[in-house]
Amino acid sequence: MGDSHKFAGKSEEGRQHQQNNLNRTGKRDYYLEPDWKSELLQKMEERKLKQAGNRFLRAKRALVEPPSLNNPEYANDIIKFANEQFFIETRRPIQIERWQEEKILKPLFSKQYHLGVISLCKKDGKSTLGAIIALHKLLYGPDFSEIYLLASDLDQITTTIFSKIVRCCELNHRMLSRLSITQDTITYDPRGSFIKVLPSEYKGSFGSNAALVIFDELWTYDQERARRLYEAYTENPTRPDFLVLVLSHAGYSRDSLLYELYEIGTSDKKPDDYFFLWSHKNLASWKTPEFLKRQRNKPGMRPNLYKRLYGNRWTEEEDSFLTDEEYSRCVIKELRPSLGDRDLSIWVGVDASVSGDASAVAAVTRTIPGKIRLIGYRVWQPTKKRKMDLEATIANYLRELNQNFTLIKIVYDPYQLHQVMLNLRTEEGLPTEELPQSQNNVIAYSQLLYELIRFQNLEIYENKELKDHFKAANFKESDKGISLKKRGKGKIDLCAALGMAAFSCVGSKPVRPGKVYVSGDKMMEEEKHIEKEPAVANVGRIYII
Repeated sequence: MGDSHKFAGKSEEGRQHQQNNLNRTGKRDYYLEPDWKSELLQKMEERKLKQAGNRFLRAKRALVEPPSLNNPEYANDIIKFANEQFFIETRRPIQIERWQEEKILKPLFSKQYHLGVISLCKKDGKSTLGAIIALHKLLYGPDFSEIYLLASDLDQITTTIFSKIVRCCELNHRMLSRLSITQDTITYDPRGSFIKVLPSEYKGSFGSNAALVIFDELWTYDQERARRLYEAYTENPTRPDFLVLVLSHAGYSRDSLLYELYEIGTSDKKPDDYFFLWSHKNLASWKTPEFLKRQRNKPGMRPNLYKRLYGNRWTEEEDSFLTDEEYSRCVIKELRPSLGDRDLSIWVGVDASVSGDASAVAAVTRTIPGKIRLIGYRVWQPTKKRKMDLEATIANYLRELNQNFTLIKIVYDPYQLHQVMLNLRTEEGLPTEELPQSQNNVIAYSQLLYELIRFQNLEIYENKELKDHFKAANFKESDKGISLKKRGKGKIDLCAALGMAAFSCVGSKPVRPGKVYVSGDKMMEEEKHIEKEPAVANVGRIYII
């Protein structure tokens, strides 16, 4: 203790505090000193009161009094634990159905598995089963059990498995009194165990001492992230009870980790410590035939999507953007491109490329019945040797539209067009507005275009080039919606420009004055002199994110 002054702080209070610490560590029974013990007990009491207060605020009223958690049968009987202790939104304990017991819980806990894949149809209770397994491991697993819940993003996991565990604890006062709950962690201090939520991009995964890892909806993971995480949470030799559990329904990509696990599970090479269940049936009693019929006929539910969600079948990631029949229903034979009408309000979408891909401009208006109608377009195809002159092509066509129509708005991708559009706005007063090709924006106008066509709220004229662009278009589905994607070597730039124009038109407020249609012949000439406020197109569900 003689050299303790070398480490002393600058202030007298700091030096005294540090000296007291040094002196205490030099004594064998320093923790029995009255002052130190009193201070420690006071801090412990304050912490307990704070925890009790937080738990009191979290507590929710249940309709059934839970039995004691000290029942020794719970450790080896997860079904009994769930039926008596796992509370759900009914404010009562869950009742495990027979198929859950016989197909999943009994066989999964009949021996020690190190990898498990449970794939059920949508709404069959995958997340609830994951929550039960994680909570049982926390309370009755070996000491210092680290349990990790992983998903493609943090919001997904905190609103599914983790939220179900938290709700159970809030309804079960016996659990709430034992567990400490924060935003992303549930801790059981007496055992040194915890449940922690991690997003799939978490960079600190390697080096963890996990006992249970649950991958939620593995089909949504970025391929490289899924591989990296799976490698990080491989078998832990220091934990004989280690288990990786994958809960997911079928996806699209057959190059994915999930499909690889599916192939191994359905082959003769499946390891003995690999639990595999892949069901194509809607097993849950709460999914009635009426519910499935509503889902099948729900607006926006494509056949392949229903097959994947409620049949748990692998489907292609891409599908034809629309059928020939759907396209033909939108073609108005009497309709022609408009040469100009200053009383006609129009909205314009621009998709540009200097080299390689084509560039396109599409102009639309709104009809009196509330539909989107194409009035004209331009497409330019640059070559590797001759790049596009954006000023001489796109800019001049926009000036022409502005001169011949009442131009309400021009939306464009700023990647190639920033300077050209800036000049048109600041020097010539054209109403330009950026629409960056972010994932959310592409999904928004792609989904809108798809539903305009599906519900016949788009009117186009006969044109081979336009039809070729639509034939070359596929859609790519994600959890947020669908986005346009090129199929093969075809061009889809006109589809993108039309989607952008329609997106701008639907999102705009009605404009006065102006006619809101294009007349092509005498049959439509009756509409020509009707002055009416433009109507917003009725397109069913529109995903604007």
